[in-house]
Amino acid sequence: MVKKKSKMRKRNNYAAVIYLVVFLIILIVTVAVFAAYKYGDRSKDGSTNIPENQNVAFSKASETVINHIESVAEKAQYWTQGKALQSLPKNPINGFYYLFDEELESAIIQGQPYLSEIDPLIFSLEFDENDQNSLVILDSEDKQCVPIMREDVLKINCPIKLKTSDPTNIPTNDIGYVEIRAKHEKGKVMTLSWSANEFGINQSHMDIYTIPDGEFHVYLIKADIVMRNAVDSKDNIQRLLLKLTDTDQDTVEIDYIRMLSRKKNYVETPVGLDYQVKADEMRKVIYTQIPISLSYTFNVPSDNVVLSFGLGILENNPVAVAVDINDKELFSERIQSSSKWHDYKFTLAGYSGESVNIVFRTESDEANIVFWSNPVLYAKPREKFNVIFIIEDALRADHLSSYGYYRNTTPIKDALAKKGILFKNAFSQATTTRPSVPAYMTSLYPTATGVWNFNQRLDDNYLTLAEVMSNQGFQTTAFTENPNAGPVAGLHQGYDYLFEQDQGPPEWIYRDAVVEWIENNRDRNFFLYLHLIDPHGVYDPPEEYRMWFDDSSEELDSDEYVDAEWVSKPTKEGRIGLYDGEIRNNDQWFSVFLEKLEEMDLIDHTLIVFTADHGEFLGEHDMWGHRPPSYRQVLNVPLIMHYPKGLPKNRVVTQNVQLIDIMPTILDLAQIDKDPLLLEGQSLVPLINNQDMDFWNNRIIVSEEALNKYGQDDTSIWGSIFYLDNHILHSPKLKTIHYNFMEDLEEEQGIIVKNPDEYISFFNALQLNNRNIRISISKEEGAIEYDPDALEQLKALGYLN
Repeated sequence: MVKKKSKMRKRNNYAAVIYLVVFLIILIVTVAVFAAYKYGDRSKDGSTNIPENQNVAFSKASETVINHIESVAEKAQYWTQGKALQSLPKNPINGFYYLFDEELESAIIQGQPYLSEIDPLIFSLEFDENDQNSLVILDSEDKQCVPIMREDVLKINCPIKLKTSDPTNIPTNDIGYVEIRAKHEKGKVMTLSWSANEFGINQSHMDIYTIPDGEFHVYLIKADIVMRNAVDSKDNIQRLLLKLTDTDQDTVEIDYIRMLSRKKNYVETPVGLDYQVKADEMRKVIYTQIPISLSYTFNVPSDNVVLSFGLGILENNPVAVAVDINDKELFSERIQSSSKWHDYKFTLAGYSGESVNIVFRTESDEANIVFWSNPVLYAKPREKFNVIFIIEDALRADHLSSYGYYRNTTPIKDALAKKGILFKNAFSQATTTRPSVPAYMTSLYPTATGVWNFNQRLDDNYLTLAEVMSNQGFQTTAFTENPNAGPVAGLHQGYDYLFEQDQGPPEWIYRDAVVEWIENNRDRNFFLYLHLIDPHGVYDPPEEYRMWFDDSSEELDSDEYVDAEWVSKPTKEGRIGLYDGEIRNNDQWFSVFLEKLEEMDLIDHTLIVFTADHGEFLGEHDMWGHRPPSYRQVLNVPLIMHYPKGLPKNRVVTQNVQLIDIMPTILDLAQIDKDPLLLEGQSLVPLINNQDMDFWNNRIIVSEEALNKYGQDDTSIWGSIFYLDNHILHSPKLKTIHYNFMEDLEEEQGIIVKNPDEYISFFNALQLNNRNIRISISKEEGAIEYDPDALEQLKALGYLN
């Protein structure tokens, strides 16, 4: 009996094992089937595509994108900035406004200018037969290295430093620009030095970043401030020194080196439009030579209009300025200082329904240039509506507590999001500021703007969001702490006022300068762009926000662009804690800013758009900072919109969106016609209103690895496609990789795509149309413009290391 029970027990054990094995087999098969359904068919090498059931939908969605981009490219063939702005109807929100700069063509110009006979060229080396003995070799390791002057070009094929043989005697106060036409095969930097000493002692210098593609390029360096700061204004520059390349075995050809006067922009035409900087404040101006007057005639439909303008002069020669209305003098002043702006505002009553003639006059005994900054006649807006567009640089979405982060980094923005809309899956079009900002400021992809690297700037023929808002009667102003978002990148276009500060603290924007500006200008509707540098590296929050710093884990190699000077032991956890501390510090100052808007009764009438230009690597994939490859960490950014009068509250939008959607969204909410404009992004207003959800649910988002492009003819197609929860990453450092970014948040489980042809074909079609857009809009290749002060800031931020 005992033996029988023992046998039965053994049979039961065998059965249990068999049942367990069968169960495990069924479970494994089930998981495999689910994985195949969820992630696509896997071949033996582990490769995968987007799941088969999503492929048909992807093909349809990609066709929708390409059709839209093709329509923009076709429209661009016949499009100009001027025609687009002229075709926009007057904005119904802002009431009456008359922009004198945009009506300059209708002005009557009177007076004979003094500057018409001035030559803007103050010094040149043309390397022709007259300059055979103009240079001497200063030093060279290779004694056989001798420059050759042939066919009006100086040619060398070795590292060498040259010095002018005779004193140049260049007047420092008159220098405005240095222009060099050169060709480099390999070298990326040439260095120009100068000295007020005839022996070349006590030199100052600036680096000029070159394009080593074997083609001639013209480099135009804004040299007035940097040269005047380095040499006493009473002294002349006596020696120029040029190091032609930074590398061995380079072939360099120099066509010419020219010093141009500060007056160069104003000699050819006595009246025009420009941007001028005084006391760290850039303004849009009408410039006039002396003694030019401008006369405008138009109808004033409403009473109690305000005339506002600023004044500046180029040089410290006194200028008498005056404004007449219907032959009566309204204002006169004598301007003597060229170092600052002078602002004036007058309320004009009694002109309702009348034809008005306004004349801007200038007089002086000496030649000079007068800058009339932002002259405008306006009435009270019919409806209050302002836009504040805020960027916190290098801020990734998953480090905001409103996006589910475990640290309470953004309690103030969390509260704002609950009163507005939070877009959970928003993506930048590039991994760095330089290509990203032009993209969202024009609603065009980087391959359409042509701004990819740090020696490129947005062409003047593009139309920015600021330019459209200014044309529509909004006062436009920018405060930026990153030069990549300012004039050095061509992003001053359209701003009435632009203020730059080198890596300023957040309170400069969230409390001090911006709040003061709003208080002085809230009688008009405004568009305000605020670009904070933090939490961009170096990660160094104030002491009270270093509570998450932890240096107890494994030590990392020090990185000057990430680690603060006081950090003696860099660690991954320590860096992340300081990055989070900068986010928390920003958020605290953001609360001060919102309180000020409440006090000024502006919060209910203002659209606040909060986002970042790109994200940040925090040790993932063994990387820090932001650069390609374009993993989710450097592309997924926060996007929060708050506008009590026009947007719903406490909404979380999960559909994929992109930063180039911001411009058309703002235009819709500002009641501005989008039809005349070239926009590759889509307004998010229909998505917010739950319209056409099939389109939004199946939309393709694109980011481009612009930094991996090396010239305007580079047709490489590196970048990312986001579709549903799929991320297709195509990068030169990787193969084409597929991630499920919803489940693999760190994007560490990527699988090689076995057949990337469809995605590559999509990228090719997109970038071919973008290239056509760029060619249609851009001028012929012009000078590469540099601002030495801005370059130093870029070096400090780690962009030019």
